[in-house]
Amino acid sequence: MAFNPLNIVYADYPGSEGDLRFLQEDGWLMDAAVNSRIVEAKGRFKVFIIFAWIHFPMRLVCKYLQHYPTLAKAQLHADLFCRTAQKDERGTLKINRDDWNICPS
Repeated sequence: MAFNPLNIVYADYPGSEGDLRFLQEDGWLMDAAVNSRIVEAKGRFKVFIIFAWIHFPMRLVCKYLQHYPTLAKAQLHADLFCRTAQKDERGTLKINRDDWNICPS
């Protein structure tokens, strides 16, 4: 009998509609600060864009963009995307990194 991936039965319980509600109610992204994060992996530089709501910084969305061969190219593309994606192109919407200090040292 051939393997049919459509007949897979998962033992996990299904999520509720409220679990993904933040994707439907995306009005908060208009007031979000946009930051970038660059991570080196296997000789390439991965660029992630982080959208954080300025009124409640723990509400955030992190998206993977692309990987680049050099750090300079990754920083250039991250800066261009951040300026384009945020509502205020001057960059006055800022998030304090201490807002995410969950484990104080």
